[in-house]
Amino acid sequence: PENSVNADLSLDYELKSGSSAFQAAISIFAARIQNWILWRPTQFRFWEPENISEVFSRGFDFRLGSDFRAGGTRFNALLNYAFTRSTDQSRGSGFAGQLIYIPVHTSSAYLNLSRQGYYLNWAMSFTGRRYTQPARIDYGESLNPYLLNDVHAGKSWQTRNFRTGIRFSVYNVFNVSYQAVRSRPMPMRNYEISLNLGI
Repeated sequence: PENSVNADLSLDYELKSGSSAFQAAISIFAARIQNWILWRPTQFRFWEPENISEVFSRGFDFRLGSDFRAGGTRFNALLNYAFTRSTDQSRGSGFAGQLIYIPVHTSSAYLNLSRQGYYLNWAMSFTGRRYTQPARIDYGESLNPYLLNDVHAGKSWQTRNFRTGIRFSVYNVFNVSYQAVRSRPMPMRNYEISLNLGI
C-alpha cells in the first residue's frame, strides 16, 4: 500500500456586487509518497501495477470565475490552470522527468449563457504532453498535447412534480486527432442528444 505525507495551502477570494460575483483561488500542494502504485503498459499490450519506492509530487492550481446577470440573462465563466510535477526520487531509478501519463500542464475554460430555461455553453480542455515510457535525461516517448472543444445547447422545464430537459451536444468540435492512451485513438467530432427526467 501507498504511504504519503501531504501539505496543502489554499487562498480564496470572492467579490460580490449586486447580481454579479467574482471568484479567484490558488492552491499549492506537495506530497512525498512511498510505494506509489503505478499502472503501466507492457509489451504484451496489457497493463500491470508496480510500486515506485519514492515519488515527489508538487504543483499548484489556479482558478478564476465570474457570474453575473443582465436582465433575464445569466452569464457564467470559469478558467482553471494546473501545474503538476510528479517525479521518481528512488535511488538508482534512472528517471529524470515526469511519471508516465501525468501531464505537467492542464487547463480548462467554461462559458455559459442561460435565459428562461434555455442555455448554451462552451467547454475547452487542454492536456499537455505526457510521457508513455519513463522519461530519462535524453529519452522519453510521449503523446502530443491536445485541446478539445465541446458545445452544449438545451432547454429545461420545471413543473411541480418533476424537471425535464433536452440537450444537444457536439464533442471535439474542431475534429482534433488525439490519443489519451498510446495506440488507442479517441473519437473525432461526435454528437449526442439526451433527454433527462428528474422526479
